[in-house]
This record gives sequence, C-alpha cells and structure tokens, in this order.
Amino acid sequence: LGKVYLEILRCRGLPNVDAGESFGNKTDAFVTVVYDDVMVQTDVIDDSLSPMWLPWQRRAFVLRMTHPSTALYVGVTDYDVGPLEHENIGRIAIPVGTNFVPGLVYTLTYRLNESSNYTDFGTDDMGTITLRLRVEYDEPRHLLLGKNRPDKQWVSATQWKSHRIAKYCVDGPHDGDVFEMRLFRSHIHEILTQKRNIARLVKDALYSLVFWKGQVNGLPIHSAVAFGWGVHV
Repeated sequence: LGKVYLEILRCRGLPNVDAGESFGNKTDAFVTVVYDDVMVQTDVIDDSLSPMWLPWQRRAFVLRMTHPSTALYVGVTDYDVGPLEHENIGRIAIPVGTNFVPGLVYTLTYRLNESSNYTDFGTDDMGTITLRLRVEYDEPRHLLLGKNRPDKQWVSATQWKSHRIAKYCVDGPHDGDVFEMRLFRSHIHEILTQKRNIARLVKDALYSLVFWKGQVNGLPIHSAVAFGWGVHV
C-alpha cells in the first residue's frame, strides 16, 4: 500500500533505571519499532537520560505498509548486558492510517507511557520521545481497506530478550493471557466509564427532544405536555 519513513531523533527526561547513578551509571537507551511483522532497533546511547541519535547512527527506517489500520508501536528500553532482561521504560502507539497527509514531514513529540492500560497513564513520568515521520501511499484508493480489520501478524526474533521487547511494544506490560486483578479492575472501570458517558448522552438527547433544548429559553412545560400527548395518542 505504501511506505512509512521513520526517524528516531531523541528522548528527553528518561528515568534512570540503572544502579550506580552516583558513579555516573545511567540509562543505556535504545528504541524498538514494531510495524506489521517487522521489528527494528536503533543504536544504544550509553549513560544518558536525554539521548539523541545522530544522522550517522542507526536511527532511520523505511517500513512497508500492508494495511492502513496497522499501528506503529515504539518502545524505549534500557540495555542490559548478559543474561539479564532489558528493562522497558515506556512506549507509544501511533495510528498511521489516514491521520497523516502523504508527502508531508511530521516532527512529533509524544509522552512515553509505561503501560498500554489507559488508567495507568500519568502515574509516572517516563519522559518523552521525538521522531520524524512521513507516509507515502502507492494507491490512495487502497486506504478504503482500513475499514477491515488487519490480519494477525507474527514478529520473528532471534533472541528471547528481543522477543520480550517486541511483546512489550505491542501489548505493554500486561499479559492478556494471564489473569491480573489490576488489569481486571481496569477493564471494569473502563466499562463503567463508558456506561456513564452513554447515560449522559441519552439524558441530554431526551432533554433536548422533550424540552426543545436550544430553541427556547427556560423549560417550556407545554412542549413536554405536547410531546407526552403525541406519544400516547
């Protein structure tokens, strides 16, 4: 369908997840991008809480678009040597699709969130990430495919540590296959929030219909009486 041109420029205000900060040991950050069935990674910037990737470093990628509704997942991770698992810092999900004008270059800054769970947003300051993005479409008419759900994709990784990073970028820290009380409560909270929003919209719609809201001042009781009479007759 097209191509996504992506450059990772910098991060700002990352938390220090490495031990020994008093000795100058800070976060060794690198960025992972997952799009469709492709996973790419930048170079590692050692000991910096505000890393910047320079033009001669590995920071620019060209990604093939196979479905307009596929999200672009970006995660920031601290690099650890040896058998230790890399420590994830934060992630974002960018709905590429039809949100960007083809050919225009966007320089975007996003706030990193540790979790994909919206109730966890803002609980901790995980810093920001700035990237440059451009989208090109081979056939704009193929964007109509965005109404269909994209096929399930599989991302291959040669190392277990890389597989864990890819899973974090896409799913966040919560495993949908494992029961978590915190995640369960979050889903309940989301359902109740949607219920309250729908109830408010229905109430406002009935209020507007019965009392001609926005057309007359005050509460015209005669309109409510006329409405009730018309419904029963």
